[in-house]
Amino acid sequence: MMSALKNKTNVMRILDKQGMAYRVHCYDASDGRIDGISVARKIRRPAE
Repeated sequence: MMSALKNKTNVMRILDKQGMAYRVHCYDASDGRIDGISVARKIRRPAE
């Protein structure tokens, strides 16, 4: 759980409240490419 993170999304708050574990992945969105395939490439994960 990422309860020490300062800038949380509402989804992160809900997961924290439910006691569910999650991982935060950060990436550069300055190029405007925020679609799933582009983000998967940026965080070096398979686009499934």
